[in-house]
Amino acid sequence: DFCLSRGLGDVYKRQTVDLLNGEKENFLLKLQAAEKEAKTREAASVVAVEKLERDCATLEAQVSKLQADAAQVACLQENANEIKRRLEDVVAQRDQHQARADAAAVRVNTLENLIEEMKSTAGSTDHSAVVDAALLAEKNQLQEDLAEIAGRLKKSQEATSMLREQWEAAEAERTDLLDQIAALQTEKDLSLIHI
Repeated sequence: DFCLSRGLGDVYKRQTVDLLNGEKENFLLKLQAAEKEAKTREAASVVAVEKLERDCATLEAQVSKLQADAAQVACLQENANEIKRRLEDVVAQRDQHQARADAAAVRVNTLENLIEEMKSTAGSTDHSAVVDAALLAEKNQLQEDLAEIAGRLKKSQEATSMLREQWEAAEAERTDLLDQIAALQTEKDLSLIHI
């Protein structure tokens, strides 16, 4: 009986030790699996953080570009405004030249009528010849003034055309930059949504 109970005790002890060894082995396997899963999650987290950092750097670069573009648009707007002011000045000068040319043309016409009237009333006396010469000299001077004003008017028109072209080019460039800024802003907003 003693041997039997001692034999059974050894069996129970062996079963307990085997059971403990099995649980230990099972626990170690679970521990290894958990460590492996933790490393996998850690690696995935590192990759996600690196992606977020790249996305943030991209967004910061886009914001910097937007700020630079906004500054460039402001500069272009100022240039366009300056060109527009210059254009208005040239148009005003052109209008003044045109008014002077019109006034000179009226004076020339008036003098020609006066010369013809004096010729018909004065006859061929020496006095009428002096008046004719004076009126003719003033007529010639007015025609020279008219030619000078016409030259200035032509230059003003050329300058107006050139300034108008510059202003239109600056406006087109400004519009293009505003479109680029809007596209970058949309891209930035979409990037923020994905983050």
